[in-house]
Amino acid sequence: MPEKKKIRRGEVLEALQIGFWMLTLHSDIKECELEGDERTYRAFGLEKAADGKERFQKWREGIDHVYHKDVKDGIYKMISGEVTEIEYYWKGSRKESLAVCWLGVKVSEEKNQWILKGCHRTTDDIVFPSPNTYGQNMSKKMEYLIRNDFYKAMLSGTSGYMEVDLESGMIQNSGGVWEKYAEIGKERYIGFQEIGKKYIKEVVIKQDFDLYSRNMDLNRVKALYENGKQTWNFQFRRLAEDASYHWMEVVTYVFQENVTKHRYALFYIKDIDSNKKRHLEQEKAASMDPLTNVMNRRKFEASVALYAVESDVKGCSLLLFDIDHFKDINDSRGHQEGDAVLKKFAVILMEAFRKTDYIGRFGGDEFVVFTRHMPKKIIDQRLEKIRQIGKNMEPEGVTCSIGIYFIEENEMDYEQFLKRADYAMYKGKERGRDQFCYWNDISDLDK
Repeated sequence: MPEKKKIRRGEVLEALQIGFWMLTLHSDIKECELEGDERTYRAFGLEKAADGKERFQKWREGIDHVYHKDVKDGIYKMISGEVTEIEYYWKGSRKESLAVCWLGVKVSEEKNQWILKGCHRTTDDIVFPSPNTYGQNMSKKMEYLIRNDFYKAMLSGTSGYMEVDLESGMIQNSGGVWEKYAEIGKERYIGFQEIGKKYIKEVVIKQDFDLYSRNMDLNRVKALYENGKQTWNFQFRRLAEDASYHWMEVVTYVFQENVTKHRYALFYIKDIDSNKKRHLEQEKAASMDPLTNVMNRRKFEASVALYAVESDVKGCSLLLFDIDHFKDINDSRGHQEGDAVLKKFAVILMEAFRKTDYIGRFGGDEFVVFTRHMPKKIIDQRLEKIRQIGKNMEPEGVTCSIGIYFIEENEMDYEQFLKRADYAMYKGKERGRDQFCYWNDISDLDK
């Protein structure tokens, strides 16, 4: 019986073309040393007796230039404590490129020096994805980023991306709908901010200019990061070629390299048009009165409250409308006719006031309006017009009683102001209906 041949560890490693290495890195990544076993030196054509710094330099110079950033990023991940695999092509003095899988992790750290250890496998039959095109094959860097769950989530439905160096303001990479920006920046040597200003009118509807500019401002991005915020998003409307628009969402993620402390911002843009428009329709249905198509009470009160938080309410007005003898209309002409009157009256209010004013229905025949800084003289003119149009409404005219509170305080007390408008309307009814009355004009004795 033939003697069994012992398999030595070295023979296995040789057959699999596996070698071991150690990197000693300094904070500036300029003076580094590479050590390894015979397989490492042989694979990369390195002299065992050569200086460690020379070996590192020769190894680095042999890396295919399109993978330089990938290798650098991978080393930074190892320094951060993660077991990391890097894939790259190495040529050096060889005629053909050598495919390398490089696996390692940090094993020790002293002041500004890190020791990384790992192994590599070299072969001629591995084909790595091309790092050149977006769409067919995203860049090697993007493939590396996709491995992280965070990026997987962000890249779901991505329409484009940009990587911006926050120190220089230059775009490093871009793709998708933003593909041309990196190339333009490099050709003309203009930064992210200048490119944004140049093309904003082509891609953003006018109403969203300020929102877009504020969120894409690099000074603001840096300030948010310094205050502890690493990722955030905003939505805007992007112009289409046919002059329509699509809702888009931009996700911003800021990170800092562990060694150089260099900061970068990654921007991802997604088309959320169908979901956004569906959400807006649902929101509108939940906030509007289905009969008259003005705000329901909940939406009206929320809108006024929000305005009061953001703006000065002194000089604004709260108006309460009540259609006179509306019960008689329902009783004599039927509820269907009563609904028609409410619809027509709502149209009268929408035509009388501005789009920036708030109009709501409180239920039944009561409507409420909040005007933004409209002078009393103008309010009087519009209320007279409303009364005249109401009287001429087909098939039979209607009248209404109106109570107004012209806000004289700087702060909003919605419930108190509503009570004042309601009391003024009550006084108007006492005087014979078909008129409007200001709480501000009621004598102190009557209040």
